[in-house]
Amino acid sequence: PPGMLRTALVRRLAHRRAATTARSEAHLSQNAAKKAGNLVTFRSHSWARSRLSSVQPMGKFASRHAGRPQRHYTTFIGDEDNGLRLLEITSNVEREYYASILLQGKSPHSAEAATFHSVLTFLPREEGTQIPKEAILGWLKREPQFSKRTQDLEIEPINFVENPFFSDFLHSIVAEAVTESWDYKITAAETKTGWMNIYDARTLYPGIRRPVEDILGSIKLEEGQMVKGSYERNPAHRLVSLDGVMRLEAAIRDAFLAALQKLV
Repeated sequence: PPGMLRTALVRRLAHRRAATTARSEAHLSQNAAKKAGNLVTFRSHSWARSRLSSVQPMGKFASRHAGRPQRHYTTFIGDEDNGLRLLEITSNVEREYYASILLQGKSPHSAEAATFHSVLTFLPREEGTQIPKEAILGWLKREPQFSKRTQDLEIEPINFVENPFFSDFLHSIVAEAVTESWDYKITAAETKTGWMNIYDARTLYPGIRRPVEDILGSIKLEEGQMVKGSYERNPAHRLVSLDGVMRLEAAIRDAFLAALQKLV
């Protein structure tokens, strides 16, 4: 109904205003922390909004910042903590497990697993257990480097190996969750018919066509409504691009994180 759409639009604009204010405040607080010498930000590109969470040291990473509080590298999808973290691989048992995942997924990188440096995952590494394969974005071949210009930890596509099982899990959730997103409901009502793209939220190019690797997929529209079951994934989407690690629209992100918790 028009009234409901107007209410949702007003709510969305208010949410964006609040998010912008929160990011500005976070940026100011991060700058203050940097001046105090106790914070290193983590992001893969200037477009990416990422930061560190104080947890535990990560081997070589910790030695890079001797004298600072020990930290564990963590990045976020959207503006809220979601548990996505970069963990250094510390045992052969882990390497064998990751190699088996890549073999199951028929990845050409399975032979490289023995030399992987770290894993990018949504769930913590519990002692005596392995991280569910659907919760692993992928692996870094080598230790990520800190940018000399920004002092940020850089995650580069050339150093990243995607996990095919994560991608399958991600798109299965997106296909269901997008139909409950008010952002996309409003866009569907405005577009009316045809196919609507579902975008990765890591980049914003106002007035410019989005890169193909930032399109998660498309869903069919009929009379301003999304057709359930019509979602088609984009095989060219990348979990890590030159613009950073993937991000999801708020409603889709919440559904995705809830589904991940059920894997534990």
